[in-house]
Amino acid sequence: MAALQTLRSKPGLLMSVIGGALLLFIITLTDLNSCAAPDKVGEVAGNEIKYQAFEQDVAQEENLMKMLSRSENLTQREQAQIAQDARLSVWNHFQTYSIVAREAGKFGLTVGENETKEALANFNAQTVQQLLMGLQYGQLQVAQLSYAQKLMVLVASYLQISDLQGYKQFIKDVDKTIAELQKQQNPNAEMLSNLKNACLYCERHLAEDALIQKYQTLLSLAFISNPVSARMTYEEQTATCNLDIVSAPYSLVQVPDSTITDAEIKAEYEKVKPLFATPEATVSLKMLHVQVVPSQDDYQKVYDQVKAIEDTLRGATTMAEVTNIMRGTKSTVNYQSAYYKKESFAQANLTAVTALIENEAVGAVKETTLESPDRQDGIQYMTTYKYVGTVTSPDSVQYTTLILDSRAAVDSVIAAVKAGSTLSAEAKKHEAAVRAYQAKGDTAWANLPYYVPAEKVEGDTLSGEYTDICQIPAGEVTYFAQQNPQTGKVIYTVIHVLDTKAVSTKYNVAIVKYPYKFSKATFTAKRNALNDFLSQHRTLADMEANAPKAGFQVATQSFSASDAAETSVRVGGQGIKDAFKWAFDEAKEGEMSKVYEIGAENDQFLVLGLEAHNDKGYAAWDQPSVKAALKARIVQQKQAEKLMADYKDVKDLNAAEKKVQGASRQQAPTVNMAALVQNDPALAGAIERAGKGHFTGAVAAANGVLLVNVIDMMQSQQQAWSPAYGMLIQGYLNQQAVFNQNIGIMTVLKNNAKVQDLRYRF
Repeated sequence: MAALQTLRSKPGLLMSVIGGALLLFIITLTDLNSCAAPDKVGEVAGNEIKYQAFEQDVAQEENLMKMLSRSENLTQREQAQIAQDARLSVWNHFQTYSIVAREAGKFGLTVGENETKEALANFNAQTVQQLLMGLQYGQLQVAQLSYAQKLMVLVASYLQISDLQGYKQFIKDVDKTIAELQKQQNPNAEMLSNLKNACLYCERHLAEDALIQKYQTLLSLAFISNPVSARMTYEEQTATCNLDIVSAPYSLVQVPDSTITDAEIKAEYEKVKPLFATPEATVSLKMLHVQVVPSQDDYQKVYDQVKAIEDTLRGATTMAEVTNIMRGTKSTVNYQSAYYKKESFAQANLTAVTALIENEAVGAVKETTLESPDRQDGIQYMTTYKYVGTVTSPDSVQYTTLILDSRAAVDSVIAAVKAGSTLSAEAKKHEAAVRAYQAKGDTAWANLPYYVPAEKVEGDTLSGEYTDICQIPAGEVTYFAQQNPQTGKVIYTVIHVLDTKAVSTKYNVAIVKYPYKFSKATFTAKRNALNDFLSQHRTLADMEANAPKAGFQVATQSFSASDAAETSVRVGGQGIKDAFKWAFDEAKEGEMSKVYEIGAENDQFLVLGLEAHNDKGYAAWDQPSVKAALKARIVQQKQAEKLMADYKDVKDLNAAEKKVQGASRQQAPTVNMAALVQNDPALAGAIERAGKGHFTGAVAAANGVLLVNVIDMMQSQQQAWSPAYGMLIQGYLNQQAVFNQNIGIMTVLKNNAKVQDLRYRF
């Protein structure tokens, strides 16, 4: 009280105390916010990456991947895959570089400016050609390339530049070129801008790649194979055996897991504890996942819509009638007057169209059908198709062009060409137009896998500059008029068709595709059913026990933060991110989450139950999922013990076949020993010990107890052994050893580093 009285009598002191308290509060709040680091995506070996920097790198990596794909028309599914791969690539590179930078520092390894420049030292025609051929023939994958190699492939593919000097000149001039193309509204401006960004992004990673390569090279020098291991590998890979087998599956013996005691489970846990190592902290989750699918009513509704169009198309006899019908539909494929080669339909995943034009006459209509999920977007479509007509036209046209801005000049040039002149000769009389439009009568070939008739359909997207060239017979000269986008004046493109090649049949087909999706009513009904179930089962055990009766399934799975981040990207939607945020940051053991709508289309429901938080180290033996796995191991051991006891005194296959009811006998000729060692080492060892012509006795193999007569053991001679061949195998083993040790060492370093992965929050 005395202290309060003192403060009341001295207002200045009172204000100082209040001000100090506010300042302390602000400092504490700032410190808490700093600790929370709400924009931190992750930290590896003391190196942080923030959200903005991460997203910028992801955008650049995505652009790089799209440029390297060389595909102008990526499907929605392909774009989603690239976006997913880009996020993973950026994070993996950040992890690897952060760890290597820390470890390399211990050895004094650094990368200087000259070494960074040397990363592009092999930028020459020979290297570029090797890279391009390796990618073309599948010997290389884009993901295997360093950033320096990716840069070389980019500029060689888009610019036909195959040397460092040419690349430097491109970077020097590219901004000016882009500005000029933008003034002309040339679409190549965007391509060049994306190419420049991709190249500079690759350059930014050169030093990091160089340090990673330097560190891995240092490690690889400690690993080497030898001629003895090469010979052993050769003999294992070329050895085969002919076997006569009696097999008794473990499932023949019933061992209820309820008979397994906790003491047995603990003992088994100690034997196989490394199986339950958790190098990262994880959460064990019970997951009730529901995929919303169309109902029978949804099916009938879309079927009736497409069937009505089918019936109307059957009565259409002209392209004009088909056009009017198609204009009133909601087909995902616009009807056009163009005729396409048969191969075009197959490439567009329209195999049903190919079958229609191969097996039916013009005018035929395919019955309404629900097709399998489309390989491009994963959606099922209800379809019908009408075979409208065919034409024959050349696939290639040789032509020359000259662009003029006077109709009188056009008439004069056309008359001269008809009299025997050429457009290249006439171009010399119109130097101003040649300078303005860069067309001087040069000869070119146009690839025309389609035919566009003179009579267009409303909404055609193919008809445009040079597409109508397919209507011009060889030897004819004509012109097209269009508006100059820069000046607004009319310009004239004079075209002289010189030759045609590869005449083929092309087809016009009206394509009706309606997506087969669930309705809002179906979505609401499924949600209500799930809510009703959850309202009656409010604990994890209750939910899991009763879910099958209600038509739901509950799965158990453990997720690290990295697993959660990658699952979020793969599944899509904000709901999956919110679900993992709840599991990692909010939930307590035994709690159940709310219902989350997940998926890029919000077409799934997810309910989580937190079973356990698992710290880095080992999952506890009594965690339900661990306990279940241990019980399964003990059950199989008891099954094996029972079967092995049954077969203890069996000396041949005839007796083995009769000994246990349910056992079966079969021949297994030409079994490869290398594959057997990989898949069932216990059986492989027993066969090796027994040898040709002998009986193995009972063997507790991977899936049951096996008894084997080794009829024969052979050494195939697909490649005769020689010292030279041995050196090849030894070189391969060296490469595998280096690859495996790099993977293994990086895994150990990652497990020992402080890795904080918070991508699941974003």
